[in-house]
Amino acid sequence: MDTNDVFYYLKKLEPSNFYDGPKSDRNGTPDDVMMFLYPYKKTRIYIKLKIWTDENGDSGVLISFHEEGEYD
Repeated sequence: MDTNDVFYYLKKLEPSNFYDGPKSDRNGTPDDVMMFLYPYKKTRIYIKLKIWTDENGDSGVLISFHEEGEYD
């Protein structure tokens, strides 16, 4: 998978792909995360999204994107 694939699957997320959340990020950083599972070949893609805004008004999205069960 490349970056284009990641954006393709993010755009296809639907409420039925919701897995868990919102819940505190286990790394202890502020703001909650939402997790999704999306069918992919014979497995599923695990997608974790965290949308944040800091005290200066800067914002961003953190993403974990990999086959379910494969963690580094």
